[in-house]
Amino acid sequence: MIKKIKNNLLYILITILSLIPVIFWIKVKPLGLRFISVPIAFTSIGQVTGLVGMALFSIAMALNIKSNTQKKIFGAQKVYLAHHFFGGLSFILILFHPILLAINYMFVSANSAALLLLPSKDWSINYGIISLILMILFLLITFYTKIMGKLFKSTHKYLGLAFILAILHTFLITSDISRIHGLKIYMWILTILGLMVYSYFSIFKFDKKIKEINA
Repeated sequence: MIKKIKNNLLYILITILSLIPVIFWIKVKPLGLRFISVPIAFTSIGQVTGLVGMALFSIAMALNIKSNTQKKIFGAQKVYLAHHFFGGLSFILILFHPILLAINYMFVSANSAALLLLPSKDWSINYGIISLILMILFLLITFYTKIMGKLFKSTHKYLGLAFILAILHTFLITSDISRIHGLKIYMWILTILGLMVYSYFSIFKFDKKIKEINA
């Protein structure tokens, strides 16, 4: 049992870290009220997919496969697999986030639902839309291009732009994060950690290697 836990420690830690936002979310309002009707239930599920998806996106960015420290603690293969598995899972959750919220608005009007899925004057929503589009493009390139090597590394570097836009959406839009102080702090910690690790390994170290090659 102990050996099994040790072997899966990285996955257990990531699962716990990604579900902590849900604990804050549940504490603020009873589940009975969050699922009191079908439209509200869609909103609640959409909120959870957004929270967990963004938490996993941040963790996936922090779980950098170039980090020797992470490799020593958990093993290179486990870090690599976790990075890709949770990165893919975060994309699926983030993809369903606006769709589920839009379904709730469909009960009001199709126009209201479209405002969540199409660009508008509200840039707090636009940041999320652009981020999702960039993630979709990145994954399409990753899975379907035949020029995997250098192109994958290049697109992986610029995935940080999608992450930054997702951060802007997360903290600028009116949501549980803007209303729940503890949740806001926790999400700031995750996103800053993800941004710092990504910046160090994907930008600064990348630029350093380019300079060394050109020297």
